[in-house]
Amino acid sequence: MTTTPTPAEITAARDLVESIAFEHGHLTDDDYSKMDPATRRRVKEAFGKKDSLIGSSVMTLAKNLYSQDVRFIFELLQNADDNFFQRARGRGEDPYLVFRVYHDRIVVDCNEDGFQEANLRAICNVGQSSKVGRQGYIGEKGIGFKSVFKVAWKVHIQSGAFSFCFKHRPGDTGMGMISPEWHPAETLPGPMTRMTFMLHDTGDGDIQTAQRKTINDEFDQLQPSMMLFLKNIKRIEVQFFDMSGKETKSSVMTRSGSDCPNRAMLETVRTKDGHDGKKETTLSKMNYHLTKGEATGLAKNENRTYTPAEEASQAYSTAEVVLAFPLDENSAPIDRPQHIFAFLPMRHVGFNFLIHSDFVTMANRENIVTSSLRNQGIRNYIASTFVSAVRQMCEHPELRFQWMRFLPPPAGFHINDSFWGRFVEILKQQLLSADLMVPRLPGPRRTINQVKQFPSSPVFYDQHGQPLFDDLDGQAAVYISKRYKGADLHLLRSYGLAPLSIWDMIGRVSADLNRTSSRMRSSETDDDWHSRAAKVLKHALASGLPLCLSSIRAMPLLPLSDGKWVSPRESEPPMYFPTTSAGNTIPQGLRDCGARSHPSIRLICSKAAMHPDRKDLFFDLGVKLATDNEVRSILLENYPRYWPPQQMSITWLKCLYLARDKKTELVKDYGEVTIVSSTGKILKPSTNDVYLTDDESEYGAAKLGLRVDFLPPEYLNDPPMKPGQQVARADGSWRRWLHDVIGIRERPRLVAPHGLAISEEVLHVAKHRPERFLGLLHYLWPYDGEKVKHSEVLHAKLKEIEVLCDGKAKYALSTTILPTPQLKELSSRFLRTGEHLPFLSMHYTVSGWDFLPLLGVVSDDGLAFHLRMLRCIAVGAYDACDLEEPSRILSLYEAIHGKCIASANQGEVREAVRAQFDEIEGIYVPGEDPEWSSLEDCVLNAPVDLLHKYPVDTLYEQTFGRALADLETVKHFFRDTLGIPRLGWRDYIAELQYFRDCEPQDFELIEAQYRRLKAARLNVGDTKELRELFMNEPLVCFPDEEELCWHKTGECLWSAGTSVQGMVNLAEVYNHDLEAFFVESLQVTRLTVQLIYDELLGLGDKGSTVETVQHVKRQLLAFSSLLQGKALSQAPPPGPLLEKSILPIRHTDGRVVLCPASVGFTIIDRAGPMARFRGMVKTLDFTMEEVHDLEPFIRWAGLPHRHLSRMVEELPDLGSGEKFRISEPRLDVRRKAHGLVRVAKYFRSPRFSGDGQALYDLLRNSETWETDDISASLTLTIDGTTHSIKLQQGDVYMTGGDTSPLKIFIPHDEIAQDVCVQHTLPQKLVGWLVMSPRGETRAPVNDRAVGVVKGLLNARLPSIPKILTQEGIHDIDLEDRDVDVPETVFTTAAPSGTPPGSSSSPRSSSSSPRTPDRVFTPLPSANLETPMTDPFSSPSPSLFQHVHPAPSHPLFPPEHRPSREPQVLASANLYRQLLNHLIQAGKQTRFPCGGPFDLSQLTGVLNGGAGGSSSAAFSSANFSTFQLGAAGELFVFEMLKSLGSASLPGFSWPNWTSNIKGQVTIHPNYEGMISWGGGVEVSDLQYADTSGLFTTLLIEKGHLPSAKWTGKRPSYYFEVKSTPRGCNEPFYMGGAQYKKMEKLCGEGDKSVYIIFRVFNMFTDRVGVKLYVDPVELQRRGELDFSTDKYTVRARV
Repeated sequence: MTTTPTPAEITAARDLVESIAFEHGHLTDDDYSKMDPATRRRVKEAFGKKDSLIGSSVMTLAKNLYSQDVRFIFELLQNADDNFFQRARGRGEDPYLVFRVYHDRIVVDCNEDGFQEANLRAICNVGQSSKVGRQGYIGEKGIGFKSVFKVAWKVHIQSGAFSFCFKHRPGDTGMGMISPEWHPAETLPGPMTRMTFMLHDTGDGDIQTAQRKTINDEFDQLQPSMMLFLKNIKRIEVQFFDMSGKETKSSVMTRSGSDCPNRAMLETVRTKDGHDGKKETTLSKMNYHLTKGEATGLAKNENRTYTPAEEASQAYSTAEVVLAFPLDENSAPIDRPQHIFAFLPMRHVGFNFLIHSDFVTMANRENIVTSSLRNQGIRNYIASTFVSAVRQMCEHPELRFQWMRFLPPPAGFHINDSFWGRFVEILKQQLLSADLMVPRLPGPRRTINQVKQFPSSPVFYDQHGQPLFDDLDGQAAVYISKRYKGADLHLLRSYGLAPLSIWDMIGRVSADLNRTSSRMRSSETDDDWHSRAAKVLKHALASGLPLCLSSIRAMPLLPLSDGKWVSPRESEPPMYFPTTSAGNTIPQGLRDCGARSHPSIRLICSKAAMHPDRKDLFFDLGVKLATDNEVRSILLENYPRYWPPQQMSITWLKCLYLARDKKTELVKDYGEVTIVSSTGKILKPSTNDVYLTDDESEYGAAKLGLRVDFLPPEYLNDPPMKPGQQVARADGSWRRWLHDVIGIRERPRLVAPHGLAISEEVLHVAKHRPERFLGLLHYLWPYDGEKVKHSEVLHAKLKEIEVLCDGKAKYALSTTILPTPQLKELSSRFLRTGEHLPFLSMHYTVSGWDFLPLLGVVSDDGLAFHLRMLRCIAVGAYDACDLEEPSRILSLYEAIHGKCIASANQGEVREAVRAQFDEIEGIYVPGEDPEWSSLEDCVLNAPVDLLHKYPVDTLYEQTFGRALADLETVKHFFRDTLGIPRLGWRDYIAELQYFRDCEPQDFELIEAQYRRLKAARLNVGDTKELRELFMNEPLVCFPDEEELCWHKTGECLWSAGTSVQGMVNLAEVYNHDLEAFFVESLQVTRLTVQLIYDELLGLGDKGSTVETVQHVKRQLLAFSSLLQGKALSQAPPPGPLLEKSILPIRHTDGRVVLCPASVGFTIIDRAGPMARFRGMVKTLDFTMEEVHDLEPFIRWAGLPHRHLSRMVEELPDLGSGEKFRISEPRLDVRRKAHGLVRVAKYFRSPRFSGDGQALYDLLRNSETWETDDISASLTLTIDGTTHSIKLQQGDVYMTGGDTSPLKIFIPHDEIAQDVCVQHTLPQKLVGWLVMSPRGETRAPVNDRAVGVVKGLLNARLPSIPKILTQEGIHDIDLEDRDVDVPETVFTTAAPSGTPPGSSSSPRSSSSSPRTPDRVFTPLPSANLETPMTDPFSSPSPSLFQHVHPAPSHPLFPPEHRPSREPQVLASANLYRQLLNHLIQAGKQTRFPCGGPFDLSQLTGVLNGGAGGSSSAAFSSANFSTFQLGAAGELFVFEMLKSLGSASLPGFSWPNWTSNIKGQVTIHPNYEGMISWGGGVEVSDLQYADTSGLFTTLLIEKGHLPSAKWTGKRPSYYFEVKSTPRGCNEPFYMGGAQYKKMEKLCGEGDKSVYIIFRVFNMFTDRVGVKLYVDPVELQRRGELDFSTDKYTVRARV
């Protein structure tokens, strides 16, 4: 149905066109025609400049339009294919595109649905499209539809209600390409979209002609195959017209479907004018198999610009892949090279199918960019799409056997192209995993590598043409379908198809053998088949492949005579042909005699062995032809497996005898031969003794009555004979062969057959016939004696045999003695009744027994005989108390010693003798309880009280009563022959070990060992060894109550004082003379600081029992006594110990509890009134004397501030009683003024300023008074509780000194006055000097200064200068006006007019405010960086910058610099008022400007502020440094927070990173704020400007230069410096802080460091000034950093 647009629709369309043009600032030619030429020229120039400013993308497009190879025809094809054709399809029309090419224009008609507003807006923009995700193949570089302007200067588009045009000529800005103008509509023949392109008509005529020819050629060369890749367009027409408008030629390309799926047919009809004026028409058709796929995860097209929408959706990541396979009319593949397409045909790469996708192409579009990641991604999907196409083809009845013709050939064009070569490799891999091959037997398709190509050789077929062996079953089948052609299968060889190998054939042979219907094993199989099969197997064997050979040998190919089939691999037992090489049949008896389940030998079936081909195969498979020797060998090999019964045994033996080869016969060959003995046992004569029964010797087995195995007579009957041999001779030969070869014995053995033991027969005689043993040994020794001689084992075993001796006793042969007359007589000299030597029981003859000494039998009177006698005595008198005539032992020792000396080899003899003595414990130890001892338990030259060893020489002297000279031989025997050692220091160690382990309770004897060790002379090595022994082993004895305990030296201590828990104090039990031995030699630890320290650490967890408390007190006193000199410098840190409960604290209820140092307590270091605090507060539980001893510990632990004298404050008060001028001139302070000023200057008193004149005048005008009306109270504050004691008598009262004269009152009582002058007054004067004129105590009282002032008060006036000079106190440039004044004693009372500061009437002590005198004022322990002004600056010159040399003991040394903390801090309420004051000020303060317009010092006026009253209230308060610093940070925080999200988004409490911000939580607005826990502080506030808004504010305010900081987003670090005073007051910055500032300022545009200077904090005009990048300001000289303390001052 045709829809004509209504006038309203046309009007709306025109309004839209004109509104877009207006938005682009576009003027039409009509607009320009209404202007005069000059105006038109200026307007055009202005619009051109405007376009160049705002239309950069359009101008780029205009430039690229003529620089790129733009093929607008294909862009138009793609745009048309992307349109919608719902209306056309509704009318039954196929989507089409018609090109009419004229000489001056091109008209394009398309039956798409028509333009909408979105289409118009998209075409009026650059790089945008109304089609979501549209991916073109041609429109690269963002040109797209605008490519038509390469050939046209005007484009008219008419679609539905729209009719508009674009105009653009070369040189224009390009805005005309996107600015539409309304155009009169034409009358169209139907619903369609028409575009008319007016070709360029200006410029060089030749160029225009060439361009028109190019256009005609491109239209004429349109390939029909490109329609395969269009989604919608089914028909394309191209018509050419001449100058007159007559059609000259045309082409119509249509695409239609097919009955087969995935098929497409292209039909092209071309018409042109013929030579005769008639139209010539040609028709061409082409069928294709078409397969599409989608590539995903692709990279971008490097030549294409993407819109933000395309970037967001990643539309570029997918692309369509289309493969088209040309087919003839019979659906057979066409072998013809095809193009690669990127919508346009590009080139051939040797493939027989078309490839199309969204490739990245080269500039000339003749090839793709092979290095493109996108193309490489597409390449993988081409392979998978190809596999999908083949799967589709496999559903076709013919193509399933022909598809491989489309495969890239191995030697195609692609082999020189790495990109497409890689594609072939990918394709190979994917094809291998696809089921594409049809098997020979019915079943599912298989992969290429699952099938094999059957060989064509006839040897593999039977006489009927079938495969010789059937294929395997199931998935193992590899035979391929017969319908494949060999040439086609050959194409698959390079893609993984393998031929059927000999190995495959072997597998099928094996399968046949395993089937029940096996053709090879079937009796019905003819000889022809067997012959062919044998040849196949022989061919396989001839290949020599190890795997083939092993597989064939594993198959049961050999038929046996018993009907079984076995494999050649089963070579044991071997297989033989049924006859020997001589043609003799192998006896049946050698096969299976019923004793075993397997035959001894296996024989091939006679019928199979007769077939020539099969016999050859059997030979190749290892079947043997046996000889007579082999049969004999078979018999011998089967003996160990089968023991024949007696008759068979006789037969086998005779067979072996007849078949023997005398030349090669060996006895060992018959080792497994067995016989059946007379008792019926089956024995091997080679390993079991079998005897002949007719031996004639008296020592034969039968005559000795041995129960052994004999050979039955049946073996000797009917001996085997060779032809012609006589019976008698045969019998002798047979008998000899049985003895010599088989091993039948004629006499007993001396040695067992294995050669490792004496034979059982000989042992039997020795046990049961001992009277015949020596005779048997004598008989057999000539035969087997050599074996015994050469075997230590046999020699030893024979020596152990017990033989008969005198008295019918039996002894081991080696311990016996040959009964010669000489030895009998010698034994009678040393032996007594009951002591017998083992003489052999035998009839002694001189000859024939020479082998006995080899067996240990003693045959002479040598050393061995004497040692036998000693053994006999020692064994006979096992209890040495029973020894008869002990002195004969000495004679025997002397005789043994003589034999040793006479020996030729004394070393070996001594070792043998020592071994004998150790074995029998041959040392006789005399005494009250004599014993026999071994050598190791004896020692020489030892004291008689030695317990762990026997002092034998000493005991011999005492027992036998012989002189030393008479015992010399014995002592030599002990020392030289037996090697008994002399006593050494290690014996003392052994003695200690004996005492320790055997627990004899004799401490005196133990102590004697230590003295002996002390007296021993040890070298360096011995000393080291001794020390290590005591270190590693408990060898130190320490009596503990009723028992002796033993300790290592590491557990011991030598201390004359206290002990350490867990260590024993040797000084408690050993005399002082052993101290050097224990401490120096053994390095026993003396008491050290570290030891006590470690013990105290442990005692801190033990609780507070009475014993523990007392022990801790002792250890603390000992610890303190050691804290001197080097020990103090090496002492461990006190911190860990003070955290433990190790201080004995007496509570007010009398309990003493161990507590850590953090507990509130005091140390009573003063007697008198102060001591009255004992019992009122917690005190350290030591007496004053003990506290004195404890002082080193107190100083080390940092506890002097706990002294009562420092903690107690004395508050003096002056009563109204009588007062007198000082009566003692030397005590008049004003007379000592000059000396006191010298002291003040030397000790750097804050009261000394300038030349000291003011202080001198003050002291010179002072008054000293006496009175007995001074009272005082002592106050002590602990744990927040204050305790007071009222004193009736005070010492000193001082008043005035700042604005009024200084008055000093001391006691009038003579004794009290003297005590005051010697103690209190010097301290008070020094305390007054260390106090600044404002009343602030600047440092603790210096003890040296007190001593100097004390001496000054007591010295005569003329002596003072010299005394001070001797003290090293420098003179001052002031005249001493009192040096010549005589010392007059004032004794008059005060006049009735009261002196200044006194009154005759009672006066309240609080009538005028004053600061109470403090015994001690706490000071800070360290200098902390604070955010306040320089802590070293003050209104007066700094005392620390004094020009004079620093004294060695200043009043306030550097470690006690003046504290900025006042004595009494301001109240919490007043601080909250200050915080509230600054919160309001911060909220109302404008952010200050920078540069010359900085009015920060004039801003911040508070509306309704407190004004001057507020300032006065704050100024009089004593705020701490941290309070003021935190208050200034609060002001800056409130000011920044007030900027809000417009300039400082996200700014809140976490941005405040100061360590002191917790101070302001006292304010209710901030009570919930958590202290910063970020570690080391970097700056007071931090802010990361991720939005850039704060940086913009700083640029606008003039703090940052715009050129550098615009667009930057740094991190900010704010440091706040606060002061109650003015802006120019210098402020303080620590060294570490300065380094952080330098680092952060040096990070370029990553960070910005700003100092906020807050000033006038107490006024109603609080101000703030910013120092941005202080390092740069320092470089420019705007900030001055002092290098010593980094005090910072702004320069004006």
